[in-house]
Amino acid sequence: MSATAPPVSRSAIDRLGSIGVPTKRDEAWRYAPHRKLAELVFGPSQGTIDDLGFDLDERLPSLDGPRIVIVNGVVDQERSSFITGAVAVAGVSLTPLAGASSDLVATQFERAADDVTDAYLALNLAYGTDGAMIEIADGVRLEVPIHVVTVVVPGSTTTTAAATNMWCSAVSINVGNASSATVVETRLGDGGDVGGSSALTSVHLGDDATFEHVVVQDLRAT
Repeated sequence: MSATAPPVSRSAIDRLGSIGVPTKRDEAWRYAPHRKLAELVFGPSQGTIDDLGFDLDERLPSLDGPRIVIVNGVVDQERSSFITGAVAVAGVSLTPLAGASSDLVATQFERAADDVTDAYLALNLAYGTDGAMIEIADGVRLEVPIHVVTVVVPGSTTTTAAATNMWCSAVSINVGNASSATVVETRLGDGGDVGGSSALTSVHLGDDATFEHVVVQDLRAT
């Protein structure tokens, strides 16, 4: 369940040495739990759902549209229902980010890489090798929401994952001209250890496009 890092990763890693971790002196981070943040360990994407302490479907909102499930930074294709087959919608594509071409990924996150302002964003770009890519063509009116589910399982027993308690993923959303769509991002957490996820969402809207973005957070309190 590994993925090749996109081209932006190298430039993001190069920026880490010159970008400081946010502190309470930074206005946007003044009330953040800095002691807990210091315990986070970023690393390459490793995915497992073996230690999930709840039934995933019972925790998710009931939505009619397709969904993509990301567990510890890696897409879980068995629990995802992409826009294919019986739920195919003309002009709409929902695919794992890791399967996209490196040139396309670099294009989608080029602006984000250029706008790196703190170490956490740089770390996301460095280790966020998987996620969701949503492409909606011009003139498409999507009647059902697209569901992106991010699951964090910090209590994994996998040797490699045990050394990493912070997983990164990215979501690229492109809505074409005169199109309309709704994307719901649900973020779930489980486990007694310190851990979390860094989810970077990039949205590109065409002319006269209508877009609704809903984030549902159900993570373990720090």
